[in-house]
Amino acid sequence: MPINEEGVVEMARDGVSASTVKRRRKGRLSAVARWAVSAAAFCLVISLAPEAREATASHASNSVSGEAFGVFVQIDGVTVGKTPHVVLPPDGGMVQEEVLSIQLPTTLSSDTLTVITTGAIGQNTASAQSSATVEQLNVLNGLVTVKLVVAMASSTGDGNTATSSAEGTTLIDLTVNGVSLGDLSPLPNTKIDIPGVGTVILNEQILDGDGLHTTALTVNAIH
Repeated sequence: MPINEEGVVEMARDGVSASTVKRRRKGRLSAVARWAVSAAAFCLVISLAPEAREATASHASNSVSGEAFGVFVQIDGVTVGKTPHVVLPPDGGMVQEEVLSIQLPTTLSSDTLTVITTGAIGQNTASAQSSATVEQLNVLNGLVTVKLVVAMASSTGDGNTATSSAEGTTLIDLTVNGVSLGDLSPLPNTKIDIPGVGTVILNEQILDGDGLHTTALTVNAIH
């Protein structure tokens, strides 16, 4: 399940007839439901060097993008959109959404899911942070259980360098296929094979950008 940080969180309820979703909205947040065994966060930062900004006579050429969602489900004909789900406005700011619980019989259950995305654009810098937190997650009748999932993604740029980080991504009291793995901050793209079922990827990271003017990172805590 992935968790994205991209400065936006939004929740969708498509395909949740077999589920119960309790949601609470805050500010500009919208509710979205979607899961694919993952909590995800995504961030993108575009920053120009000072000389390039002077050429445009504005620092508006710097930009940020962010997104985060708690769960996304697509299994055995059951589809639940990203829930909750937020997206960061192009000019930055903060978007937050919370869902109190999700129940999909035999497929997925969890307590509170919270997603936040923030971004800021300055004269010389741009930054974005996204996070997704899922409590008491249970996937496929206990195949994967986690007391707390935290997915973090952050990106920053100053026109000369642009970097991204997944620092803060954490799994508390993780159990996979009956094996307790305890509390951990997994190495990027850690894979656990489950015979006859498939593969669980922990702290899945997808990095993009040139490292100078652009950087982007997608973090899926569990996929």
